[in-house]
Amino acid sequence: LNSVYATDTVDEIIQINNDAPEIFPIGLTNVIFNAVDSSGNIANAVSASVFIKTSQSNIEPDDTRLTYTGRWDLSNPKQPINYWQGTSIKFSTNGSSVSINLAATINEEYRILINGIPNESKLEVSPNQTNYLIATSLGGSSSHVIEIFKETNTGSVIFSGLDIQNGTIFKHDQLKELRIAFFGDSNMEGYSLYSEKDRGGMGTYYAYPSMTSRMLDADAQIMAKSGATLAGS
Repeated sequence: LNSVYATDTVDEIIQINNDAPEIFPIGLTNVIFNAVDSSGNIANAVSASVFIKTSQSNIEPDDTRLTYTGRWDLSNPKQPINYWQGTSIKFSTNGSSVSINLAATINEEYRILINGIPNESKLEVSPNQTNYLIATSLGGSSSHVIEIFKETNTGSVIFSGLDIQNGTIFKHDQLKELRIAFFGDSNMEGYSLYSEKDRGGMGTYYAYPSMTSRMLDADAQIMAKSGATLAGS
């Protein structure tokens, strides 16, 4: 926009105005330029077309801008595994949409949080799919905090990266002074009356360990399995 100029036989400095938006949307935008001299004479308007392409950023699992919480298997940084419920991935992004790549061995459920607000419906992850759209229409004028929270403890899931449309990610540092390790059975796991606000089903986000950790601003490591006892499995 700053490369546009005008010349005049009298004025050395000419005012140039345009109607360009502060942030260009994806696609084609027509911009109109007007030049005015010190006497108020207006030149014929000229226009220019600005085309913004859709871009995609691929974020690898070992990217240092990602924050992992909970009990992860990070022995292979390129393919971290989350088995236990309560594990999460957190980052900030200025992109317009976010997709996550997950390879599950069996059906699992995740909770997506945007700017700390959990989606009411859970993300259903199945073995026959790997790419899931988890956030869209975010708007690139500001940064959004995204958290992918594992609700269930059914099988192992490999996280293989993120796809960010029209933006990138940033580190969302949230160092916790307190870490709590939870051991137990279905009550701790979230497979009981305590799960999903007493609505049945399964999910650890509203179960005792996760809620306690949020209240105390702690990092939770949940090691609980339905049916586990002191004398048994």
